Amino acid sequence: MRLNKEQESILKSLHFWRRNQLVAKKDNDVDEIKKSDSAIKYNFEKADRNSIPFRVQNNVIRHAEDNGNEDFNDMKFEKEHNHTMQIKNIEGIRDVDELATIVITNGVNGKEHELSVWASDAENNELAPYYVYMNMPGELDFENNDTYQNALSNSLFDGQLFDIIEQDDEIETVIGDYHDGVCTEFSFDIPNEKLTMSLQEIIIDEELADILIKSECDLLEKSDLVDFGKLVGNDLQDHDFSFDEGLKKSFDNTLANNGIAKEEIPHLKASYKSLNIKIADDFSTNKKPLKQEKEQVLER
Repeated sequence: MRLNKEQESILKSLHFWRRNQLVAKKDNDVDEIKKSDSAIKYNFEKADRNSIPFRVQNNVIRHAEDNGNEDFNDMKFEKEHNHTMQIKNIEGIRDVDELATIVITNGVNGKEHELSVWASDAENNELAPYYVYMNMPGELDFENNDTYQNALSNSLFDGQLFDIIEQDDEIETVIGDYHDGVCTEFSFDIPNEKLTMSLQEIIIDEELADILIKSECDLLEKSDLVDFGKLVGNDLQDHDFSFDEGLKKSFDNTLANNGIAKEEIPHLKASYKSLNIKIADDFSTNKKPLKQEKEQVLER
């Protein structure tokens, strides 16, 4: 994320006091530990008030813990992905209650995800509150569903258009005109500052839903896992995914028959870790490796 001066100052202070706290604990300096505890709590609260995501706060804490010879200025924040959102007319045949299409583009690989905007009761001209149903793979019920696809269908997030973006009278008017047949085409590019939900998190959920469906259809490819790792990067603290051994087996099998380039390893690690899947012990960077030439590349 791009930090303003106030956010950067808060995170810098958070980094300093976490480092100070660790040193004080090592020296058993009770007074300095208490001072650090209070300062860290204060900076966490200040970070929340200044809209600094939890994942960024946690990354700063982890950096202070894991890099004793580096300070805050040595940190490298995750590169922002150039995700985009567009609201447009529906192409092709549409349901009577379908009002618009939200096209979300993954900035990592250019993949598009389409979400429909639904009326409350279009036949009675009741359009608001403009429902949007999104995947929530972190809330799957595995006990009462026999497939990922069924589980995803039964755990959709029941959202609304103006929960995702700021209220916009022009968009609402055009959607109404489109429903009434006054216009046949429209398109709105939604800038980041108009979003009220994280586009990154929406795309993570939609991409993961695709991965789950592909995995049980034996269509999963290495590029799916590499791209997902690029997408989540090191921002793992916001995710609380937990999957069964079946998904791990699908991941492992997908990679077992493909060579792994060294530059792909960090992305595969991020992909596994973000889903709380144990990283495979043994992969090879060779296309058809001999057993004795296999390298332990994901756990080093």
